[in-house]
Amino acid sequence: MAAVLAAGSGSALSHRSALDIHGVRPMSRARHEVVRVGGSAVRTVDVHHTRSLPPQDVTRIRGIPTTTLARALIDCTPILTDPQLARCIHEAEILRILDVATFHDPPPRLAALIADHGPQPANEGLETIFAELIRGIDLPPHEFNAHVGPYEVDVLFPAQKGIVELDDIHTHRTAHAFQRDRERDATLVAQGYRTLRFTHRRVTTDAAGAITQLRATLGSPAP
Repeated sequence: MAAVLAAGSGSALSHRSALDIHGVRPMSRARHEVVRVGGSAVRTVDVHHTRSLPPQDVTRIRGIPTTTLARALIDCTPILTDPQLARCIHEAEILRILDVATFHDPPPRLAALIADHGPQPANEGLETIFAELIRGIDLPPHEFNAHVGPYEVDVLFPAQKGIVELDDIHTHRTAHAFQRDRERDATLVAQGYRTLRFTHRRVTTDAAGAITQLRATLGSPAP
């Protein structure tokens, strides 16, 4: 707050300081960063001057005017590396504070990182997408929504004891689901089953890779 007050009326915590207060990247710098329209330099604060700072780009965290996460990531794109930005996006996704709808015309580099590391779409219809993907491909006999003991699996290749799980981002992201899935996988491995987990992103952007991995797991030769 002292940094914002020192920068004057209309300023807001920004850049790496904003990422810190949003909780996605700890800051080790001695001087805080703020942004404002016009004005002069401040000896104790790193001031970034901007042509505009619209109200929708500013929020308050613990009462401190701060640029939104989207604005902070855009501001930091020129000064952070791809791995650093990707880590911020990953942490924001863990905290569930990354809303891609708030990014208006992000720089191409940031847009690519959001596409790679940001939230996936809900996996509604993923089973249908996967069924279409493997339709006509020479794979061993299989069945959807099959039962293996007490468990229902998305796709079962019974002769090969192979399982495909189509992971929904909304039902598999909680701590309980994380623990449950791994306990189930461990139980099935002990019974000789092998499980592949495919997400919406994997199936829709790397279909060939998914099929190659599936064939290798099942011991099914490529055509």
